[in-house]
Amino acid sequence: KQNMKHLSLTILAILSICLCGCTQQAKIIAQNDADFLAARDHFRQQQIDHSDWHNAEIAGKYGIPRVKLLDELAEHPERAKTLQPMIDSLTHCLDSLLPISMAKMQEILDSALLLEKKYESISTEGFKGAFMKRHIYSNEKLDSLYEAAPRILKRSIAGQSIKAFLHGPKVWPGDRIITFDCFDVNGEPFDWKTIEGKKTIIVADGLYCWTHGMDDTAPVRYFDSLKKEFGDDFVLMVFCNNCDIAGLKEQSEHFGLENYIVIGDGREFSSPLEIMYDCQYTPSFVLINQDGTLDRMVHGEEVDYIETFLSK
Repeated sequence: KQNMKHLSLTILAILSICLCGCTQQAKIIAQNDADFLAARDHFRQQQIDHSDWHNAEIAGKYGIPRVKLLDELAEHPERAKTLQPMIDSLTHCLDSLLPISMAKMQEILDSALLLEKKYESISTEGFKGAFMKRHIYSNEKLDSLYEAAPRILKRSIAGQSIKAFLHGPKVWPGDRIITFDCFDVNGEPFDWKTIEGKKTIIVADGLYCWTHGMDDTAPVRYFDSLKKEFGDDFVLMVFCNNCDIAGLKEQSEHFGLENYIVIGDGREFSSPLEIMYDCQYTPSFVLINQDGTLDRMVHGEEVDYIETFLSK
């Protein structure tokens, strides 16, 4: 009995030490999170202020008017003598100001990246940054960061996402797609049978990055041109990362997507498209064949490959 009593006391002491250690570690990470978020908010405000200036002084004064004049010239080529000098003037202003604006934004982004690197293995929010940089880091480096992280970070939502990305199922070209739970702008579960037997294009987020605030009508005008050329033999849908129903409705209205399928999964962080399909940039396009296999996943705003895919 005496031995059992000593053993019980020893176990209790060990558990108490472990609990105190975990509590102390949680406090440290919580403070690191607070410090990181405060510094990140500072950089984000700088980005917002600069974007507001960019949109008002560059996009609003030169970019958007130039797009309108180009559209007008396309419709009325006989007015070239009047319109072209105006377009050339706006182009000159854009060519002069855009590099300056982009350089300033890059300076802010570089400072933010240095901040994330400092906190990526010592705070929950910084660990999220490590996941977001998975296209910069090799899998080996990401795995090394994960293995070296404290247990509390491994159990966080970012840790779970990193583990799933490194070791979970992936969909490669030729594989059958893996579906996942998501909903539409009305909050109704999306039925993946909608795409059966049809070529499908999933635009994986990134419409804001696509337009850069210059012309938010560009994506839907491109989508409309695809429908005009290829008819209804394909499905196009926009997946909005980390959006709730209100967010889906806002994006649908903002970009004029009422005639297209807009879906989201409501997750707090990461998405199945990022984890299983390796959609690392915005926008990304997931191209699905009629038989439900993945044709390929591609990045970027140059979209000639979409017409090639639909023409097969």
